[in-house]
Amino acid sequence: MPSEIKSNKISPATGTAFQFGDSGDTFTLPSGVTLDVNGTADLSGATMTGFTIPSGQTLDIASGATIDATGATVTGFGESSYKILKMSFDSSNTTYSTNSGSYTTTDLSISFTPVSASSTLIVWGNLFVGTSNNAHGYAALVIDGGTYQFGRFGGNFQGSDVIPVHYALSSVNTSTKVIDARFTSSSGTTVYFNTGPYGVHGASYLTVMEVIYNSD
Repeated sequence: MPSEIKSNKISPATGTAFQFGDSGDTFTLPSGVTLDVNGTADLSGATMTGFTIPSGQTLDIASGATIDATGATVTGFGESSYKILKMSFDSSNTTYSTNSGSYTTTDLSISFTPVSASSTLIVWGNLFVGTSNNAHGYAALVIDGGTYQFGRFGGNFQGSDVIPVHYALSSVNTSTKVIDARFTSSSGTTVYFNTGPYGVHGASYLTVMEVIYNSD
């Protein structure tokens, strides 16, 4: 028959070890009961289920201790970061010149297919340009059909310059995007790409990186 033991203290009959029950037994602490452990609770070898830290309580991890989450799914730690999904690079040292007011296409071009429709494409690079005397021009990127001017170059001199380009394209879809570099003359006089007067030669490059916000 069920029985109840009332005692203020339980001590081992011999030695210093005391055992509760046998393998397969279950001991239950009912709602409202507190197990107050002021010593050391050795749970090595134990299986813990349903372990919850109540609201307002603190789990203190001592210095030198390790939380081993190998193979586990860890969520809710509030860590936020950006994850790189894909990256592509292209460079060109092919020389071009034009005096046209229309954008001249170059071979500096990247065809990029995003991995995720909720990512952001970050484009950056340097465009090497040059001008003849009293010439002006513009350097631009054509990204997914749209033209974006990044710098006016030239002036009352002849020489070369490097135009930095930076652009972010957010909320993309997963269709292939073509990003290419172009340049144009705005003065009707000759401007250059990857070269300039006096036999100067240079190179241009583009990098496209796809990133996604990771809040896990």
